[in-house]
Amino acid sequence: MRTFEQDYKPGDFAGQLIPCCGFFMIADDEAESVAICGCPSGFDWTIQHEGDTIRHTATSGEQAVIDKTAYQRLILSFADQVQQFYNDSIPKTLPADEFDKKGYEAFWREWQSLRSKWN
Repeated sequence: MRTFEQDYKPGDFAGQLIPCCGFFMIADDEAESVAICGCPSGFDWTIQHEGDTIRHTATSGEQAVIDKTAYQRLILSFADQVQQFYNDSIPKTLPADEFDKKGYEAFWREWQSLRSKWN
């Protein structure tokens, strides 16, 4: 959801756009965001805003251009499906470790903040 309003190049968010796994989440209190770190096996590509379209460029050089409104609809639909999967899962127990707890809470604060912008 971060890419709705800003360009992205691999590594900008300390991880991939679609991570393979997320070993831990690091809260960034100043930026009110979270970095999800894990293995390097996820998917990553470049996203560039060009007026009313968004260009996606794979590391192989292949490109796709999508209307900004359609892109937002697709990402919000996916985010809502992830949220529903999470909600349907067994209740979560907050981590006992303060670092892990802070990262987990920062993730959900940022998620809710970004999602609420696009209702």
